[in-house]
Amino acid sequence: MIVRSRAKVNLNLYITGRRPDGYHTVDTVYQPIGLHDTLELEPADAFSFACSRPELENAENLAVKAYALMKRSFHLPDEFAVNLDKKIPSEAGLGGGSSDAAALMNALSDFYGGCFSRPELEKAAAALGADVPALLRKGPSRGRGTGTQLTPLASRAALSFLIVKPPVSCPTKEMYQAWDALGSQAFSAAEIERRQAELEEALIKGDVRQIASLLHNDFEAVLSGEAAEAFRKAKELLEEAGALNALLCGSGSAVLGLFADAETRSAAASGIRRKLPAGWKLFSCENTKEKPLSCGVIIAAGGSGSRFGGAVNKIFAPLKGEPVLAHTLKVFYRHPAVKKIVIPCRPEDKTQIEDVVSALKAEAPISGKAPKILLTEGGAERRDSVRNALAHIREKLVLIHDAARPFVKPRAVDDCLEALRDYPAVSLAVPSRDTVKLTNERGEVLETTDRPNTWLVQTPQGFDRALLEEAHRRFAKRPVTDDCTLMEQAGRNVKLVMGDYGNRKITVPEDLE
Repeated sequence: MIVRSRAKVNLNLYITGRRPDGYHTVDTVYQPIGLHDTLELEPADAFSFACSRPELENAENLAVKAYALMKRSFHLPDEFAVNLDKKIPSEAGLGGGSSDAAALMNALSDFYGGCFSRPELEKAAAALGADVPALLRKGPSRGRGTGTQLTPLASRAALSFLIVKPPVSCPTKEMYQAWDALGSQAFSAAEIERRQAELEEALIKGDVRQIASLLHNDFEAVLSGEAAEAFRKAKELLEEAGALNALLCGSGSAVLGLFADAETRSAAASGIRRKLPAGWKLFSCENTKEKPLSCGVIIAAGGSGSRFGGAVNKIFAPLKGEPVLAHTLKVFYRHPAVKKIVIPCRPEDKTQIEDVVSALKAEAPISGKAPKILLTEGGAERRDSVRNALAHIREKLVLIHDAARPFVKPRAVDDCLEALRDYPAVSLAVPSRDTVKLTNERGEVLETTDRPNTWLVQTPQGFDRALLEEAHRRFAKRPVTDDCTLMEQAGRNVKLVMGDYGNRKITVPEDLE
């Protein structure tokens, strides 16, 4: 196996405190980049490790430690010869050692058929260092706590970087000690949260200039001596060459410049190389992204809406001048990950649904190619409708959503799909705000639930399609209220994804207000 171990940059790094055990807490956005080392793994009779830089061939190398951790944690039966070709500069703040450890862990997981989930790998990787869990991912993530509490971030941004590496070092321990001595923070907790939210939005929009305006690193305030002078010089070189902004990488000493586009970056690189002092290095790279996911969607529209009252099915009730169903469909029709939408429905509703779909195709702007929309016959129960619809979906992933839940946001689709990278079944849900009691048929309380652990389930719910089909076959006659329950009965791990209290289902007319 030959794999690339990609470096990272921190698009921001806020130091938020120091724990009693001496570890510092941070709030940061990790961004893997194209600059990489290369790892080669081959099955062998005994473990061996070789590196293009012989001084790194020791037991303290993070790749060696990662190998031992994987063998110990997951009881791997085989041995491997590992060869590391080192390109990422050391003592740069680019996570070179961490990236090697993460790449090795991913490679071993792939060798054994991907049988270790990403959460399992991230939990194990946290023992190796704060940056390792984030580098198991190809896309950006927000790290909190010691940096290992990760939230994956969606990104459509194409980021063009130049990295200047001066021949100085900034030991991480000493940088944190200097920060402790400084005794002040650049931003309050509320300001950090606001800036992080703005950066997340800019990544989704692909707004490079907005991203550049939000770059920040607390460590810049504690640079001193030779390191401070090298940082000033590197930042000056990058900004004079046209960088939108420049900042220190991690704890240093490399300095990152973000450019408007690849063409501008390329022209800047030529000019910087002519001015680069002896012993300094320049690297050109881009951000990396997770492979885009695609999915099929089932819009469950087979119910009669009897609790809504009146002669009109609630999915056709007017909401801001359009039927409820039109609002629901727009979110999925416009989403670039959605390749097909299947709507199981009652025969008597088919004509009206076709009218809604026709209007949607005529008016709704789309991103990329429009998904196909197919109407199928609903079943006697919701599960029957879903099973009928599944037969028409070939995508690996499927989302199932209530037709009468029109307030869903595009971000919910993103969040469910990201969670499906790690879990076979996911569901939007929100923590219960009220105390929930279980009763018998006479209304007598049997149990009061633990409110912090009580969640209210929403849609969309997302699934590995093949596993959901298997669950439908195995438990065809068991009573269930949603597809996640089927997956639970099949022994699959279901992940709850934080939803939105506004994502309510239309049940009674008052819900439209």
